[in-house]
Amino acid sequence: MKKTVSVLMRIILILCLLLIYPVNCMADEIDSIDDGIAFSLPDNWVRDGGLEHVYSFKSADNSDEIFWIGITDFSDNYWAYSMDFFDEDDFRKYWDTYFSESSLKQDWLDTHGIDAGVTIGYNNTSYETHNGVIYYKYEQSYTVNSNGFLYPLEYHSVAYSTVKNGKSYDFYYNREVSEPDLIADVINVLDSISYENGEIKIFINGNMIYPENPPVLIGGRTLVPIRAVAEELGYVVGWDGETERVTIEDRSSDTVLDFGIGFSVAYKNGTDEIDLDVPPFIIEGRTYLPLRVVAEELDAFVSWDGVNRFVEIYK
Repeated sequence: MKKTVSVLMRIILILCLLLIYPVNCMADEIDSIDDGIAFSLPDNWVRDGGLEHVYSFKSADNSDEIFWIGITDFSDNYWAYSMDFFDEDDFRKYWDTYFSESSLKQDWLDTHGIDAGVTIGYNNTSYETHNGVIYYKYEQSYTVNSNGFLYPLEYHSVAYSTVKNGKSYDFYYNREVSEPDLIADVINVLDSISYENGEIKIFINGNMIYPENPPVLIGGRTLVPIRAVAEELGYVVGWDGETERVTIEDRSSDTVLDFGIGFSVAYKNGTDEIDLDVPPFIIEGRTYLPLRVVAEELDAFVSWDGVNRFVEIYK
């Protein structure tokens, strides 16, 4: 149900984008903490005005050749932090809906005022990795025949989707096949785009640490890959794969915390119950626990900077 809702939200975002009135400016470097990305395009792309969290461009030489990036925030859902939670059917359903004949036909009617016929050509899907990030790729051709007003036009579209740091990122490129192919510019963006702006940074006693997997923010609670953080603080971490329970031991105070994956209650020294707003879970083989609960139960101090997206721990 959650994924169905996310698909509908993203489709609404796309349809709204197609109806906006463009305001032109030269393409430039994008560096956004709010959207969690940094990238740039060459000057042969012109920036269009767009919706919030949408970056829309068109070719300076051909206004029908377009490229846009749409970002949707799903940060309260653990599945929005890793591609491991998605399979090809999830993405294919999303793009099949967007690229359906009825959707493309309605787009032509809305944007050009022409009741055109649309015929879908080939359709290919695959996964690609760019700069260490996995993307689902959806590629399609289609022909538009406007019943005598225009000769048939053939289009080629390529879309890429991924999830990072609680957000979905959709990249879309479309051109009429008689025009120059600028897909290399799109690939360059995928090869160079940085998602670091969206990552939560961790500082322990004033020093930044670099866990293999970044923290996540769910329900207003910061959860961290606990082994990297706990061991940096001098705690001993234990894991029971059979019961999926993790323990954190502070031997200096003889304190042991016990957490179960998916459970909303943890235990201190075996008997004292600790209520959790967000239960522990596993992402890409890493166990995530609510940071503030762990730190405060072990007498550490935690502060959160939401503007700059970093958490500080002092022990």
